[in-house]
Amino acid sequence: MGANRELSVLGQIRDQELLNNYLRLSAALDEKGKRTLLAEQTAWLKLREKKSRDAPSAYQGGTIAPAAYGRVYLEMTVGRNKVLAARLPHSGK
Repeated sequence: MGANRELSVLGQIRDQELLNNYLRLSAALDEKGKRTLLAEQTAWLKLREKKSRDAPSAYQGGTIAPAAYGRVYLEMTVGRNKVLAARLPHSGK
């Protein structure tokens, strides 16, 4: 159960980072860009939830199933954070 708790905490940390990156990027966009980003983020969140929920099916509800969910959730969130961070305007030019 310790590994599952660790994945949960890491997921929460990365979710906060995701929110921060999303808000910073949104603030730098015009209204059309904000709407596009919102639609993109909404679709991505749905995809992350689907893939995370599907991951445990390979384990048929065994004890590793929650870790499978957490691993996919975390990996996808880290990846999305990289995408959003790369799109942020760089300061200090």
